[in-house]
Order: sequence, then C-alpha cells, then structure tokens
Amino acid sequence: MWSLNFKKLVPLLGVSLLCINNVKAEIPVCTSCTGTGTSKSCTLTNSSYDYCQDSSDKLLYPVGVQSNFNDGKLKSKNSGLYFIKTGNFEIFPNTVQNPTQAHLIDLTVDSAKSSYSFTEKTITEGFYIQGGDLLVYCDNNGKCQSEAINGSNKFYYIDNNKGLIKSDSGSLSNENKVDNGYYVNGNTKNNASKQLIKCNPTCTEVAAQDGDAYIDVTEEGVVITCT
Repeated sequence: MWSLNFKKLVPLLGVSLLCINNVKAEIPVCTSCTGTGTSKSCTLTNSSYDYCQDSSDKLLYPVGVQSNFNDGKLKSKNSGLYFIKTGNFEIFPNTVQNPTQAHLIDLTVDSAKSSYSFTEKTITEGFYIQGGDLLVYCDNNGKCQSEAINGSNKFYYIDNNKGLIKSDSGSLSNENKVDNGYYVNGNTKNNASKQLIKCNPTCTEVAAQDGDAYIDVTEEGVVITCT
C-alpha cells in the first residue's frame, strides 16, 4: 500500500462533426421548431433525446420544452465545456461512474442566460473540467466518466492537452503555467500504480520508488516521499 508524505526542507532547496471510435456522429437536427428567441420550442421524432439543434440558427434546444435550456438541466449553467451522453443527450451528472459514450460541447451562454450557442469538440484521452466544478475522465475511445476528487488535499491530473488540472480543497482549475518537476497524481482510480506526475515539459504519469524523495515544484521547501 502506497502512502504520500510531505516534508518541509530548508529554504535553500528553493457544429462540426465529432469523431468517436472512427464513426462520425452529430447532435440530431430538430424535426420542427416554433416560436422565436427565448419562447422557442422544438420537437424531435426520436423522443429519447433530451436535446436537438435547430437547422436554421444552429443553437441547441431541449426537446419539447419551452425556452432555450429552460428545463433546469442547463438553466443555471455558465459558459464552458459539457459532456452529453450519446444515448439521450443528457448532460453528465456527477454520478456517471462507468465509461459512457459521450459528445463534448463548448457552450457559450449570454449574460441573461437566455441564449445558448455551442460547438462540438473532439474528445481525446485525459481529464476535463465540466462547467467549472466536475472532473471528467475520457479514454481514447470517446468514453467518459465523472471522477470524485479529494477535497482535503492538493492533487493534479493530466488533461487532454497533456497539461495539468489542479484540485485544491475541492476547487478545480486548469494550470496555465506548468513548471518542470514532480506533482502528486490524483488519478488513483485509473492508474493507481503511478503516484506521481512528471512534467518536462510534457506531463506523464510515473511510478514512485519506495523510499525516494521528490521535490514538490508546487510549494517551496516541500518534498514528496512514497512508502
């Protein structure tokens, strides 16, 4: 059983198509839409879908519900990345514990939260932040699942661009600047044998050696040991 220990050192240490499994898929086009603006309502022949896109304005609408996203699923959401289940286009909740085929959309919300435009993004392997507060992991087959984070410590995850996502006291953020060195890997569910992340400059998961010490580049004067 591996455990991580942190020790202080002396200061001198200083609407495009989405490709999934090589098969092209897209968010379905609404069968018909009536009304305009925030009073618009759309229908879809396949009623198992939660959302469809209007062919005229290319916006995303909930099926059979008045107003853009006024169904409670995205009404209070902000702009950002969101995953949608392929089967019914339900926005990923935090309970998707098994790999699930998904679409990825980059949602743009206006200040009044009445207009929702989007573009589809290609899913690649790595971690993502959905809507600013949910960690999602996707494999290289376009299957994704939500991930629980440890709210009491600081951990890092390799994102889909081989950069880093930081989880600190339950708050998620993309690291815009990544220094070369070692970080504590939070990805224990998918790769428990690799306890560290090494960036130089591309980030990869690496196994720690029993008893070795690694300088923590995120905090001056701290080393990481694994036992």
